[in-house]
Amino acid sequence: MPKFNPHLWPKPPLILCYGVAALSVITALIIARWLEINLQTAPVSLFLCAVMLSAWFGGIGPGLLAAALSALAFAYYFLPPIYSLVVEAKEIPRFLIFALSAILVGSLSAAQRRAAESLRRARDDLDATVQELKRSNEALQTENAERTRVEEALRESEEQWRDVFENNPTMYFIVDVAGTVLSVNPFGADQLGYTVNELVGHSVLNVFYEADRDAVQRNVAICLEQLGQSMSWEFRKVRKDGRVIWVRETAKAVLREKIHPIVLIACEDITDRKRAEEALQKQARLLDLTHDTVFVRNMHDVIIYWNRGAEELYGWKKEEACGKVAHQLLHTIFPAPLEEITAALHRTGRWEGELVHTRRDGTHVTVASRWALESDPQGNPLAVLETNNDITGSKQAAQALRQQANLLKQAHDAIFVWEFPSTIVYWNRGAEQLYGFSREEAIGRPSHELLHTEHPIATPGFEAVLERAGTWTGELTHTTRDGRKIIVESRHVLMREADGRRLVLETNRDITERKRTEATLEQAFQEIQVLKDQLYKENLALKEEIDRSSMFEEIVGASPVLQDVLARIAKVAPTDSTVLITGETGTGKELIARAIHKRSQRSTRAFVNVNCAATPPSLIASELFGHEKGAFTGALQRRLGRFELAEGGTIFLDEIGELPAETQVALLRVLQEREFERVGGTHTIRADVRVIAATNRDLNAAIAAGTFRKDLYYRLNVFPIESPPLRERQDDILLLVEYFIDRYASKAGKKIRDINKKTLELLQSYPWPGNIRELQNVIERSVIVCDTETFSVDEAWLSRETPATGPASQPLSEQLVTHEKDMIEAALAEARGRVSGPLGAAVKLGLPPSTLESKIRSLKISKHRFKSI
Repeated sequence: MPKFNPHLWPKPPLILCYGVAALSVITALIIARWLEINLQTAPVSLFLCAVMLSAWFGGIGPGLLAAALSALAFAYYFLPPIYSLVVEAKEIPRFLIFALSAILVGSLSAAQRRAAESLRRARDDLDATVQELKRSNEALQTENAERTRVEEALRESEEQWRDVFENNPTMYFIVDVAGTVLSVNPFGADQLGYTVNELVGHSVLNVFYEADRDAVQRNVAICLEQLGQSMSWEFRKVRKDGRVIWVRETAKAVLREKIHPIVLIACEDITDRKRAEEALQKQARLLDLTHDTVFVRNMHDVIIYWNRGAEELYGWKKEEACGKVAHQLLHTIFPAPLEEITAALHRTGRWEGELVHTRRDGTHVTVASRWALESDPQGNPLAVLETNNDITGSKQAAQALRQQANLLKQAHDAIFVWEFPSTIVYWNRGAEQLYGFSREEAIGRPSHELLHTEHPIATPGFEAVLERAGTWTGELTHTTRDGRKIIVESRHVLMREADGRRLVLETNRDITERKRTEATLEQAFQEIQVLKDQLYKENLALKEEIDRSSMFEEIVGASPVLQDVLARIAKVAPTDSTVLITGETGTGKELIARAIHKRSQRSTRAFVNVNCAATPPSLIASELFGHEKGAFTGALQRRLGRFELAEGGTIFLDEIGELPAETQVALLRVLQEREFERVGGTHTIRADVRVIAATNRDLNAAIAAGTFRKDLYYRLNVFPIESPPLRERQDDILLLVEYFIDRYASKAGKKIRDINKKTLELLQSYPWPGNIRELQNVIERSVIVCDTETFSVDEAWLSRETPATGPASQPLSEQLVTHEKDMIEAALAEARGRVSGPLGAAVKLGLPPSTLESKIRSLKISKHRFKSI
């Protein structure tokens, strides 16, 4: 039973405390009265006891009340006045002593109660502390016991794991993050022909086949990134004696001592299974020679082989089908659950039946299917070889035959049955009405003699088609009894009787009138086609006239200087000569190249564009000529170069002046010998490609500086064309402005009807250092902000700063280099040294960022000094 704790009980109400004080004094007075009556004496201590009880129960206040009441009772009872209510003077000391004694007794009682309560509270706190210590001690003992149990379990688990690691017939490896073998079990070392000491401390990659090492290293790195997750892969390992074996590895990365990551690898020898699979693959490849549908699915229902017949039947290519789940790819409708078929395969190794598959185009096909279970030398099932024969035609023919049998008597079409080779055995009423022969006259006679027509059975391949598909449909010309020629739509259905006879159900429908109508429509269509061709030729002539008057392909303008360029394009386009296009940036050099290609004899083949400045120098050779697998780091597979992609067509080498020196040698060989080799390859490849090059640099200056080969320049400069700057084509500005306004207004959904006169004068007076590209950008920007039908350009967008020109004695090439350098430095200053990005100098100059970086390096411009401007 719990001890009484006064702190847990509510303090008595104040009225109760004072009530107890008054009741205790009254009780003492009554007892004193009773004692006086019966014993002629009454002890004063009764009142002191009442004071003590009141102070003990209620505290100081009730104690003082009891003391005051006791003093009154004492004065009334023990010192009763005789003549008045005033106590006699000689009794006052006695009264005061009593009153002080009552107060003292009450105070002592209240103090004693408080001390007792404090002592009890301290004792309760001590008991609670002792209980808490007991509970903590019990919890600590429980935790120590649990820790001991866990340590014992870990010790047992470690012993079991070590026993498995040392004695299990499975190869186990433990490697660190660097791939170093930390531990290997004896069985694993023995399987590879090594001792444990020969493997521990060395790289685990040493035991892998050399071609697989990179893949192993990547997988180990991925495993370390995914701590605690198991991964599986299949690779080849090399024994100490040089023999190659296949293993399936399961790896998991864990933390050793909660800090260092390690990889646990379990290896299973799957050499026999791999060899069995390879043998099965070789066996399956032989089936590519047959037209039957053959494919192989593994025990997880995944397709691992798909022959040509399967491609033809289902419409899925081998690359698309292999790796897919068979019943999901074909949406197979099994006559029985797949589990029952699998059970039959494991029981007998064979299964035959009919299946319904879905082709790629969504149509269904019914096949007679044969399944054969293939196993490895140990009898473990490897895969299922499935052979399917399309019987959709036969099934449809049988269904059609059943349907036609029900409608045979009511049919209005001519229906009759003949037996091979052509003897009629059935003749319906529709045939009597169509051909004019009665049933008795037709039965027993050859059909081709009765109808005076060459029967389709004489057509090559007819019987084979009928045997394979079960049906044949076509058009025939028959002669009726009255000599009238009719055209019928004929359908033949093959029927096999139980006695081996082959019967053909032939249904013919008279389509003579329909054919006449079709002939009439065909004649009308031919007349329409003639008119259409004539209209097309007229439109083509009109378009050519418009092109001659205003545009050349996509080149807009009619100025004399541009007409000279177009004339040179027209002359060189039909030839295969190499063309070098020079000119400032933004003058349309690529348009000139495309125009040459479009008007050449190679226009139907590819036009391949290569920006030599946009490709890193280390990759430009691979970009142009391709590379073989393993030619360099990252070359995981063979890649065709741009010259191979442009075979028979045209390759456009833009920014040819940025080509690295080593690539210039390879390009020179292509131009001279018309052949090249892939990077890392030894096989010579012929190049039937027309080369068109372009540059905005002075190649003569580059030759003088030693950055461009002189012999390559002469090979490229067979037919030079200089693209004129826009400032020399003032007459073309109006045409270009109208052309660009029409293009961008249509794209923006706006209608612009005229051009502000002041804007036109501004555009014609501006020198256009960025040429057509700058004009195009200004027009597009202006169309975007234009809110009216009158086109205008903000004059602030056209800078009037003209590039400084060198002295008159300075060569033209040096003037161009100086002009280009000044433009780049001005753009860098405006962009605060930034090259790329929406606010970079490349955007302001209309150049790719890589091209601008190349020019900055070649011109030796320090872009960092502009960052503080």
